[in-house]
Amino acid sequence: MSNARTLANTINSSSQIVVPSGGVNFGTGTDGTGTVTGGVLDDYEEGSFSLELADSPSGGNVSSTTLNGRYTKIGRQVNFVVPAFNINTAGMNTSSVMHFRGFPFNCNSSHNGVGTVWCDNIDFSGTNSFLSFLLFVDTNYGYLYSIQDNSADVGVTISAINNGVADVVISGFYLV
Repeated sequence: MSNARTLANTINSSSQIVVPSGGVNFGTGTDGTGTVTGGVLDDYEEGSFSLELADSPSGGNVSSTTLNGRYTKIGRQVNFVVPAFNINTAGMNTSSVMHFRGFPFNCNSSHNGVGTVWCDNIDFSGTNSFLSFLLFVDTNYGYLYSIQDNSADVGVTISAINNGVADVVISGFYLV
């Protein structure tokens, strides 16, 4: 019998644990059927992305505003934040819904992505009760989404931005 051991991971000069290819294994737990499910974390990524504000999901007129976001992808979940940015809608079709295009990954085909929104200088008077963000399945774009008192949901149009300029923050998550 041998008492030889195999080194599974190392600690580098920055005191970081380096895991060999294959990811971090969280054990041999099962889903109740005796089958190991999802016990290995093999995907972690951080990065930045640039969004564009358009008056159509496929293009149309695009705002000159640069929207820089950050994301963290852990497994299949992408968490994102687009910190405070100033929207300028000059030259855009004001009757169209605001579409934010360019998220780093396409949304999962089974579930929409969701997010919270903070905004200033956007008119939600009338029957609107709250504002959210919706990222569409099988795409990398979404829009500001309003639920109205009568339970109708609508995309927020560019005309809701007072004098064509507004400040917005969007954060949320989606599955890939």
